[in-house]
Amino acid sequence: MKEGTPYQLATLASRIDPERCLKDPTGVLRAALHLLRRADFELWCAVQEDKRNQKRNQEYFEERESTRVDWAKGTREITGEKRRERAVRKFTEFLKDQALTLRAQNVPGWPGSLSDYKRNGFTLAEVDAFEIEFSDWKKPRKGKQGRRISQSDGRLRTDLVEFVPRKPRKAD
Repeated sequence: MKEGTPYQLATLASRIDPERCLKDPTGVLRAALHLLRRADFELWCAVQEDKRNQKRNQEYFEERESTRVDWAKGTREITGEKRRERAVRKFTEFLKDQALTLRAQNVPGWPGSLSDYKRNGFTLAEVDAFEIEFSDWKKPRKGKQGRRISQSDGRLRTDLVEFVPRKPRKAD
């Protein structure tokens, strides 16, 4: 009610409970005023909660930017490999391929070079970003190959589930 007029309060009260407004106008005005004060308090609480959440989020992202993971552990997390040698090999192949792609597109390269990552490790934010990029880059493995059915195979097929002989067998 910092900016509202008594007329606006009366209009609000009449919209909230028109029947009660005819019977008890002062009671409806008190109820509307109480409702407005309660809404103002709830808005203030929501703003305070947003400020606290924003501060927590900022602290979280600052921590992710400052916390570092060493080279071996970072490459294992990015590639999903358990063995260090495989993880390092795949990650270096990935970085080289990405550098070639970006150079071909005339885009500046990754934020750091391979030697920087070996020396300083990765931040947690870089690990997350590289993990997403690596999973997009990694080629899916080929599935199990099916049996090739030749043209001369004379068996009748029903919904490619089972083979049915062309002629029924004789009863023994």
